[in-house]
Formats: sequence, structure tokens, C-alpha cells
Amino acid sequence: MNGIVLIVSILLCLLVLEAAFRLLGYGTVGKRDDNIVRHIATGDFDHSATLNSLGLRDEEILVKQPEEFRILFIGDSFTYGLGVRDTETFVHQTGDLLV
Repeated sequence: MNGIVLIVSILLCLLVLEAAFRLLGYGTVGKRDDNIVRHIATGDFDHSATLNSLGLRDEEILVKQPEEFRILFIGDSFTYGLGVRDTETFVHQTGDLLV
């Protein structure tokens, strides 16, 4: 019972904190125009990102050829590269190193 109360309390605190940040104007807002999304934030993170038809930050994903290999990156805003150009994300740079 105490564990459930603790978990609910933590989740409630996180929701209140999230609401406070949004009300104060922190965070990003994306405005999508076709396959370009413009992230508007306070500070240095104003930039545009190119999205594919799946809504992922990447070029269009073509049918995989038998001699190709692919690596899947799963993550948060660091993996997405929030605040940097498309070519500056570590996902893109890793791809360049492997080519």
C-alpha cells in the first residue's frame, strides 16, 4: 500500500512540474510545414528539422537492399537532436562514419 501511495505521489508531482513548465513557456512547440518542422523554444534551440513521411527525423526510408545493414536508434530529445541541424545529430554523424 505504501508503495502505491509513493508511486502515485511521484507521478502527481511530475505532472504538476510539467504543467508549471508549460505555463511558464518552457519547452518547444513544433510547427509542421510539409516535411519540415520548425521548433520554437526559448533560447538557443530555435531550428528546423527535416522529417520523413513516417514523422521521423531522417531521410525517406527506402526498401532495404540485401547487402545493406541498418541500425535503429531509440531515444529521447538527445537522440532526436533537439537544438541542432539535421547533419549535426549524433545519429547522422554515426551514419556518416559507417559509410
